[in-house]
Amino acid sequence: MQFLAGAAFRLEALRRDLVSGRDLEPELNHLKQLMLQEQGELRSFIAALRSAPQIGLDELAKDLRSLAERLATQWDVLCEFTSQTSDMMVPSRLHLDAQHLVREAVANAVRHAGAKSVTIRLRSDPERLRLDFINDGTRYPKSPLTGEMPRSLSERVKLAGGALELSRGMGVTKISVSLPIGGRLQ
Repeated sequence: MQFLAGAAFRLEALRRDLVSGRDLEPELNHLKQLMLQEQGELRSFIAALRSAPQIGLDELAKDLRSLAERLATQWDVLCEFTSQTSDMMVPSRLHLDAQHLVREAVANAVRHAGAKSVTIRLRSDPERLRLDFINDGTRYPKSPLTGEMPRSLSERVKLAGGALELSRGMGVTKISVSLPIGGRLQ
């Protein structure tokens, strides 16, 4: 879903460039390649879910790094990814949850906070997977349901049995997500 929103975002920018007479062929080819990569990723992810109940954290980190690179291009934002992982295995559902959260967090930072950079950090311990999203955008707009918390992230984290924290200071917003590895967080 967020990929499609990002593609629409890029297409709107291309439409503005069309008026200036700029050659759009390279940008259109690049967008096409991103769409083909997204399609391939979805196919491989569905196949992995069908065949493997668990995934290694190192593989998850590799996939999230690749996703962050694509999102940087898609949303025209500096997107840095770091991880501190072990060779531990986690449920495959965390792979899907983490990918959705990364997509949502980057899209929200750009669309709602005007961020120009987003740092994504992946860490784990035996009980939880933690994702930190740090962006240089403004405050998120207030929601009557969730306050300043981005609603889409709040809902996704709640469905996964996790916890979400938001803090703001020194010109950055930090969203920390904890997802349980074996069940719901206490």
